[in-house]
Amino acid sequence: MNQNDCDNKISHLLNFVGLIVYFGIMVFAAIILLSICFGVTFSVVIFFTETVFHLSPLIAVVILLGVWIAVTYYVYHSIDKISDKTKNLILTHSEKGSDKPHHAIIIANPGPKIHKIWKWTFKREREESYLSGEDLLIEKFQSSPKGINYKVYEVNSKEQVIPIILDRNTTHLWIFGHGSRNVLSLEKGNLCYFEIRNEVRNIPPKVFIGQYHCNSLFGKSLADYNNPKIQDVSRGPRTDISIRPSVKIKLIVLEWKDLL
Repeated sequence: MNQNDCDNKISHLLNFVGLIVYFGIMVFAAIILLSICFGVTFSVVIFFTETVFHLSPLIAVVILLGVWIAVTYYVYHSIDKISDKTKNLILTHSEKGSDKPHHAIIIANPGPKIHKIWKWTFKREREESYLSGEDLLIEKFQSSPKGINYKVYEVNSKEQVIPIILDRNTTHLWIFGHGSRNVLSLEKGNLCYFEIRNEVRNIPPKVFIGQYHCNSLFGKSLADYNNPKIQDVSRGPRTDISIRPSVKIKLIVLEWKDLL
């Protein structure tokens, strides 16, 4: 089949419907989970403030708000720490033995997101993600006694990323950023994997391809064209929260199969 799946309107529509269903389920699950957690926590706080300490329920509300603020601060502080750690690792340990067969850690800059609503245009800046597990890879490759070669590639155009994908020295492709199953979002023009299908089929299969960004129900991924030994490509959205464990698991699997 030689039809460009990136231009398939039916596929786009089905992917959009699938996205709505996915987020609908996630929102519903989150509401249920938060309701249970909040309800249980609130009940416990009320019990202790009224029964044990004989204080007003208003104090319970204040305590609960304090706990919520503390948890929120901890989460955001943790995010900043991971992001800063990753950026520092890239500055100090961006590559090792990249002139030989190596792992390519590709960080794709998607550029701003443009929204057009009737006469108004809104631009939302989107930065490269430094939270998805790039730091886990660098630390693993640096500390491994096997001497694992790698290089971090920060790209913003398909002209930059295509040579990396087709390079016979890049044996593993860890792709981070934004996109869908068949598209990698880039600031200077998205890459539809269909565009390079023939070139990808004509190079030796990679050992591993991981698309660590949002994917979709339909569309052919880079791995579909190259048939690597191991792949990690989903059929739905992915977030940093879910990607980091996926990266850890794939490192374990690759090491267990002696494919790192």
